[in-house]
Amino acid sequence: MIPDGITVTITSMEDLEACVPILIFVEGERSFQSGKKLDLPCVDTAVLIEPTGSLTGRGGLGASNYITICGTTVWQAGDGDIIGGFVLLPIELCCFTGSLTEPDNYALLSWETRSELNNKGFWIEKSADGLDWSRVGFVNGQGTSTSHQFYSYTDSTVIREKTYYRLIQIDFDGQLEIFDPILINGSFVIADKELYVFPNPVHQEQITVYVNSRGQLELPFNLLNMNGQIVMSSVVPILENEYCTINLPMDIPTGNYLLNVGNAVAKVVVVR
Repeated sequence: MIPDGITVTITSMEDLEACVPILIFVEGERSFQSGKKLDLPCVDTAVLIEPTGSLTGRGGLGASNYITICGTTVWQAGDGDIIGGFVLLPIELCCFTGSLTEPDNYALLSWETRSELNNKGFWIEKSADGLDWSRVGFVNGQGTSTSHQFYSYTDSTVIREKTYYRLIQIDFDGQLEIFDPILINGSFVIADKELYVFPNPVHQEQITVYVNSRGQLELPFNLLNMNGQIVMSSVVPILENEYCTINLPMDIPTGNYLLNVGNAVAKVVVVR
């Protein structure tokens, strides 16, 4: 904590990425000379400027990165001084998921952020192979926020085969952050989205999935974590009475997951 009435001037680069947690309370003045000065860790990190506090730059061009969190610049010279009542947090993205609309087979994307800083918005890109990307739309951000914000976007191009989607977050100063992609499979569409998982919660590696396969002999599935990242992906045979068994990774950690079969999604809880 920097008490009211005290000025601390930082003249050298301080790498604190190995220190967790880092909570900096500024009631007085924290002054930075030109160039990058504070490199803070990804987890449990925030810089809170109290109403009596301030962050000031002492020289340097607009791109002088004074503070980074998790490798993302959260304050630089071009942003100007910060005087009182502010919180520096990185963009914290959560739960990027996609599904197919019926009967159109459009891609409906949804995501949320738990915090935002200087967030102009999100570019939405798609790809057939996960390598070559094209932009399909843009969604405005909330600037700076410390509360949950919810977003969605519909790609009105009919999805027939595997299509990858990803988000690119852009700041007002033009800096970009690219998030991991998700996969939507339009080749297999389940008629009425019936999908049941047993046992659930899952205490072992094998689960049984009951699904209306609409006559398909096999179906692709994806298991995603709550950040929208694919944990495992495969194609499983559907037995006569429309069920299949899936072996989860032996080292899968405790947590909540989304099982995506066709365009049906079920929440799976893994408990070790």
